[in-house]
Amino acid sequence: MADQILSLLWNPYVTLALAMLLVIGRMALYFRRILVLKKGFTRRPILSELSVLTGFLLAVWTLILGPGWVGGTLAAITVLLGGFVLYLFSQGGVPKGVGVKVGAPAPAFAAADWDGGTFAYEPGQNDPLLLKFYRGHW
Repeated sequence: MADQILSLLWNPYVTLALAMLLVIGRMALYFRRILVLKKGFTRRPILSELSVLTGFLLAVWTLILGPGWVGGTLAAITVLLGGFVLYLFSQGGVPKGVGVKVGAPAPAFAAADWDGGTFAYEPGQNDPLLLKFYRGHW
């Protein structure tokens, strides 16, 4: 039985099919959860990360086995997609309990303003607070 499994791992088309199933399947479920169901992850999706990592490594193994230009192209696409999904998993999102809800008191903080000066906010001030964040330099 173990010999049959090992012989399958030396077949580049079997490893490519398994890699594509793991990577593209988990990618579809990940984006379905984020985009369609509008849910995040309450904890790190370890099983999803492991399945995508396994698919990624199988796609790299397929490239090493040299499946020809069609198989190589599909394996390269699978490697790129797997790397992209692993990158998304590594970003993690915002843990629960972090952030301030609209209407809730803001915590004390200090930050640099656009002139390079320091802006400090202390809770208890009765002035409304609106923060506007932007990215970039010009």
